[in-house]
Amino acid sequence: MKNKWGYIILIVILIIFIGISSFFLYSFYDISKSAIGLREVVYKENSEIVPNVILKKDEYYQENEAKDIYITDFIDKIQSAFAYTLTFSSHIKGEYNYQIMGSLKASKTDSKEEILSKYLEKQEKKKFTVDGNVININDDFTIDFNKYLAEYRQFKDTANIDLAGYINFQVTINYNVYNEDIAKYITGNKNLNIVIPLDNTTTKLEITPKKEETKSAFSEPTNKEKRLYTIIYIEFIEAIILFILLIIIIIKKIVHQDTLYEATLKDLMKDYGEVLVEVTKIPDLTKYEVLFITNFNDLVDTQNELRIPIIYKEVIKDHETVFMILHEDKAYVYKLCDEVGRRQK
Repeated sequence: MKNKWGYIILIVILIIFIGISSFFLYSFYDISKSAIGLREVVYKENSEIVPNVILKKDEYYQENEAKDIYITDFIDKIQSAFAYTLTFSSHIKGEYNYQIMGSLKASKTDSKEEILSKYLEKQEKKKFTVDGNVININDDFTIDFNKYLAEYRQFKDTANIDLAGYINFQVTINYNVYNEDIAKYITGNKNLNIVIPLDNTTTKLEITPKKEETKSAFSEPTNKEKRLYTIIYIEFIEAIILFILLIIIIIKKIVHQDTLYEATLKDLMKDYGEVLVEVTKIPDLTKYEVLFITNFNDLVDTQNELRIPIIYKEVIKDHETVFMILHEDKAYVYKLCDEVGRRQK
C-alpha cells in the first residue's frame, strides 16, 4: 500500500512537470522572437464600400431618400464609392492594383443549379506603385441596375423556369510590397462586394461591411537561429513524451503489481529452482499417506534429508500451487495459495 501511494505521488509530480513543460513550449514562440530579435512591421487596413441608390422619378419616392429596403422596379442606378487604406509602420516599396467587375448570376430555385453566369462589366485593372508607407485607394463606379434587371427578366422569360438571380459587383484589391526592416515581401488582397437580389418585389443590398484590421509581419530568423530553436523545441517535446511514458510505466506497475501469492511463488522459484520439478498433472495420492506441511522450509528440510526433488503444479492460475515430495508410501504436501485459492479448494 505504501508503494502504491508513492507511485501516485510520483505520477502527480510528473503531471505537474508535463504542465510546466507544455506552458513553456506554448510560450516559447514569443520568447524566441524577442531572444533572436525578430523585427516586426505592423500594418493597419481600413476598407469601406458605400452604395448610393438612385430611384426613378416617382411621385411617391425622392431619389435622395435614404432607405434600407427598396422597391426593385423603382431603382434606376446605384452610384457606389469605395475607399481602401493600408498604413505600414515603416517604409515599404512595391506595387498594388485594383479591378472592378460586375456579374449577373442565376440558378434554379429547386436544385440550385447555376444556369446563368455572365460579366456585366469588367474594368481594366488599375496598377500603381508605392514608395512610402501608405497605400490609399478612392474610386467610384455606377451600376446601371435598371438595364441589368431588364436583361435578367428577358432571360428568365425566355428560359421559362423559376430562377433566383442576383447582381454582384466586386472590387478586388491586391498588393505586393517589400519592407527592408524585415527584409521580405508582404502580400495580400481584399474584396469589396455589393450583391443585389433580383426576384423579389423589394430588395435589400448586401454589402461588405466597413472594417478596420491590424496585421503584423516578421523578419525570418537565420539558419543558425532556426537550428538552435528547433533543438530547444525538440527538447521540450522529448521531455513531455518522456514524462508521459514514465506515467504509463508507473500505471502499468500499479495495475500489474504482484500479489503476495505471485511474489512468494517467484521467490520460491528463484531460491529453490534447482530442486523444483514441474509436473503436468497432480499424481494420484490415494495410495499415499498424505502429510500436509504448513511451512515451505520444512518441505525443503525433508527434501534435503531424502535427496529427491520437489514436484509442483499450479492448480489454479495465479491463485494456488501445490508442492509435494513422494517417498515410498508417504506424500509430503505444501500448498501455496491466496484468499481466492483457499476459497476454491
